[in-house]
Amino acid sequence: MRRGYGRQGRPADRRIRDESQELLKSELKRKGVTYAQLAEKLATMDIHETERNLNNKISGGALALRSYFNA
Repeated sequence: MRRGYGRQGRPADRRIRDESQELLKSELKRKGVTYAQLAEKLATMDIHETERNLNNKISGGALALRSYFNA
C-alpha cells in the first residue's frame, strides 16, 4: 500500500527543504547579496530567473542549492 504524503512530501524531504531554504537565505544575508544580484550572477551562468521568481522559489524551497553555490 502506498502512503500518501500530499504536496509537502515525506517528512525527511520537508526537513531537507526547510534546512536548505534557511541555509540559502542566511548565506545571502551574510554575503549581502540581494535577489536582484543573485539573478545577475545566475544569468552569467545561463540561468535566467527574475528577482521575483527567485524570491518565490527560495520561499517555496524550490531553488536548487547548487545554483547558489555555483554563483
